[in-house]
Amino acid sequence: MARLLRTSRLGMCLAAWVFACVLLLGAQVRAQGVNQAQGSALLLRPLQPDYIIARLAERNQQLESYQAHLYVAFRLRSFPYFREHLEGTASFKRPGTYQIAFNRVPRYAHGFSHLTADLADAGEWPRRFVISVVGTRDFEGHHDIVLQLVARVRGQIDHQDVVVNPTLWEVDQMEYHYYNGGTISMQQHFATLGKFRLIVAQDAQIQIPFVRAVAHADYTQYHTNVALQ
Repeated sequence: MARLLRTSRLGMCLAAWVFACVLLLGAQVRAQGVNQAQGSALLLRPLQPDYIIARLAERNQQLESYQAHLYVAFRLRSFPYFREHLEGTASFKRPGTYQIAFNRVPRYAHGFSHLTADLADAGEWPRRFVISVVGTRDFEGHHDIVLQLVARVRGQIDHQDVVVNPTLWEVDQMEYHYYNGGTISMQQHFATLGKFRLIVAQDAQIQIPFVRAVAHADYTQYHTNVALQ
């Protein structure tokens, strides 16, 4: 029984850590759109990574900060098979500081009540990653470009695939492939809120050793260009 309880706690702590990473990896601001004809025409000719990165880096140039209400539903599909719902506040401040503050977290996730990350703007990707275009992919009825990013300073991730919508220049999907065979896949959805295109929902599928989980996040009640500490 003691071993079972230790395994249960380990599973919950691993799940909490993975989900915290998912939220921070996926939190990125996005660009304004171009028209449909432009996006379709771009897929008819080869594109260089530099061009795609430049278009992504143009996103929301007038957005200096935002704050939003965050609702998260998390379900562990491996032992100990628990569900959790969290609410809190997500905030972003240029040049790339992203924070999550949950109103309440369970005991096993106590260390993740406040999360902070320094997110590189897409314009910084060439400095951190070796980037290549590896193909196209269908995503919810349209064709996207797939970039593969390999970190110049290697860590636990072998590579990540970034699926880019060439019509709106938004990242529709991200996949993280780990050396240990684990994967994390996240899909993102956006809406035009005032002058900006912002994330309104994320869905993640987590498959790493000892942990199988799914998660959904909703972002609402945005306040943009607000004073943040």
